[in-house]
Amino acid sequence: ATVTIQGDNKVYVPLKGPWMGVYAADACALVVAEEMGARIEDVILQYDNKAFFTPVGGGSDGTTASAWVMKEAAVACRKLLLELAAAKMKARPEDLDTKDTMVFLKSDPSRKIPFGQFIADEGFGDHDKDIAATFFGRPPETTWHQGGKVLDVMNASFCEVAVDTETGAVEVTRFVVACDPGKVLRMTSFEGQLHQAMFFSQGGGLSEEFVYDKASGVKLSTNMIEYRKPTILDLGPIETCAVESRSGNACYGASGISHCMAAPQLPVCAVANAIGKWIEPPITPDKVLRALGKA
Repeated sequence: ATVTIQGDNKVYVPLKGPWMGVYAADACALVVAEEMGARIEDVILQYDNKAFFTPVGGGSDGTTASAWVMKEAAVACRKLLLELAAAKMKARPEDLDTKDTMVFLKSDPSRKIPFGQFIADEGFGDHDKDIAATFFGRPPETTWHQGGKVLDVMNASFCEVAVDTETGAVEVTRFVVACDPGKVLRMTSFEGQLHQAMFFSQGGGLSEEFVYDKASGVKLSTNMIEYRKPTILDLGPIETCAVESRSGNACYGASGISHCMAAPQLPVCAVANAIGKWIEPPITPDKVLRALGKA
């Protein structure tokens, strides 16, 4: 990962993407702003397919792999900035700090200079004067990879359903999810991952099914309508709670989240508690009526 300060007082982060999904790039920008002491609006993500950095990992470790290396690059860049600022401000680097994209003297915060001023003084537009730092490396090994050690992650999901005993219809009235991501870096990304996990849980438990012709073995449910994938309008209300243990190996103890909370048996168990009968998923109305002796 590379972090660069230019004369326009912006901090540039070149990366290949992604542009969508959980917005891992935004999480990286937030980390850079935190470590550099910059305003988030001054951190510019430069999408470039030739950039060396892609903020994604293998599945759930996107935060772990990407934000960690970005933090290290930002720390290195800030160190260079303070060393340059020390000479200009006639102070030692340890006597300086950063905030709101400004370098200031700890003993006299009124003495402050924008990041880009140090470069502009040397010749604005001359990118040879940019302050840049690059970092390569791997995050520290996770606890659960170190052999003989177990990381206890306390995650819990709850599901409440309403079952119509006359029609067999099942409605999810509420999901509640308490999850430990180590440290939340971008709250809407965290919530989005939990929402999609409950979407998977509801669909897998109540409607989704592959149907095959018994004689030929040909799959009959060949599209999302026949497979009965739910839509966002079918999804029950979701309450989320972040339990931040900071037990991960990424920056600030983040460990990521991904799809770990997906549990298709969640609504299945709720229905069993509601009617006192266990039904093999998917729990369709005809199965409910059959279990109640009404079919």
